[in-house]
Amino acid sequence: MNEDAIRSKEKKNKKLALVVMIILCAVCLILGGIGGVLSFISFIDNAGMQTEENTMTPIQQEFSDGVLNIMNESSSIVGTYKCENTRCGYAYGYQDDSYDLKAISVPNDYQMRNLFDDQYVLLYDDDENDDTLHRKGVILYNYATNTKEREFDVVKTYNKPEINYFIARENTGLWAIIGFDENGIRDVTEAVYDYIGIFLPENESVADQNLFATFKSNVWSLVDVSTGTTYSTDFEESIYAYDGELVVTKNGFKYNLYDVHGNKLFTNGSEVLFPGAGLLIIRDDNNVTVYDAYAIEELFSKDYSQIRSFVAQQENEKIVVKVNDEDVYTKENLVKSPRNKSGARFDLIIDY
Repeated sequence: MNEDAIRSKEKKNKKLALVVMIILCAVCLILGGIGGVLSFISFIDNAGMQTEENTMTPIQQEFSDGVLNIMNESSSIVGTYKCENTRCGYAYGYQDDSYDLKAISVPNDYQMRNLFDDQYVLLYDDDENDDTLHRKGVILYNYATNTKEREFDVVKTYNKPEINYFIARENTGLWAIIGFDENGIRDVTEAVYDYIGIFLPENESVADQNLFATFKSNVWSLVDVSTGTTYSTDFEESIYAYDGELVVTKNGFKYNLYDVHGNKLFTNGSEVLFPGAGLLIIRDDNNVTVYDAYAIEELFSKDYSQIRSFVAQQENEKIVVKVNDEDVYTKENLVKSPRNKSGARFDLIIDY
């Protein structure tokens, strides 16, 4: 075979190889594209299913044909509410705890699922509401009789089953405490307060579920909801904390300790602890003092040249106060707490 014939054959082979390569690449691209499209469609379908599943809130799961199924803690249906609008459900709590009080607080998106007196619940049902969390326009609904009992501007509750009250703001902008008794709904106080809150101690159990801190006309006081009466004298300093017969106020960055009658017991403290069992511990730069909050009794007091550490912690069935890593006072027999003057007894829940 001459050289020209050989060159011609080589050219044909190269062209054939090039054509084959082009065809193979095209097939790969087509198959890859189809696979990619299928994968994308599968991803979209899965994402859609996942999104639908993950955004299905408990409220939506409790709806049935425009009816809200009201459930207790055991997820049993105890009542129903026929929604009048497309936006309807358990109302959201309102937060205004911007004062010095060391108050119980809940997340901004906390839905008030509290069932009061085994027949009342707080709901919203308003399409015109521009508040995305529906904090405004709260209905107090009686699911035993299927009636709207009251309506409030906003409401505060706490995720504490032992507190059978809620704090409501009327359209006047002032707050009241609403409770329940054998006759049904009870206005514990009139709507006359600029602020109402409940103190939460370190152990996160309510120190005194019957005492609420109130603020109006530039003075603070405690209200006993079991009697609906004022429990303490008025304080011009902000109430920071309280337990039993003792009240801690805050003045700038310092704490003052009073009894509920206004007698000052400790001045310019730098730190306060409420470990439970009716103990209140306050310190300044040089002194640590332990009080019985119910007997208004000084249990321990000592001056120090330097206070490096200051704690109160539970050890087995006792509370131990430590200063500079040294045990300085021990409180035992934590089964029951004392009674306050309204006659209520508060069982301890100590959880560190």
